[in-house]
Amino acid sequence: MDETYVGGKEPGLAGGRAGAKKVLTGVAIEVVELRGFGGCRMMPLSDASATSLRAFVRDCIEPGATVITDGWQGYHGLNTLGYRHDRRSQGAAKARGQDPGELLSGVHLVASLANRLLLRTH
Repeated sequence: MDETYVGGKEPGLAGGRAGAKKVLTGVAIEVVELRGFGGCRMMPLSDASATSLRAFVRDCIEPGATVITDGWQGYHGLNTLGYRHDRRSQGAAKARGQDPGELLSGVHLVASLANRLLLRTH
């Protein structure tokens, strides 16, 4: 799971940065072994705080599941809510010469497709 901004184009804001036309959105993708990705859940978030992110996790992810996130502080403590938490550091991936975008590739793909759909629809 990850959080991202979804919405319309805004001049001068590169890389999905927040603005008046964008909504912070939680995205969770089910990883299905040998098949790729399963179900997807998306929900608007009021902010990227631990309170908002934990509410999204409780609403969209089955207790006992492994939740894979980046190193954002708002995700700390998911293990106290009954989830296995697998934190993946984008900085460490970059230091190893890996593409940090590949750590949460399903979430990034869905967010990109949602933005593309919205830009072409509206």
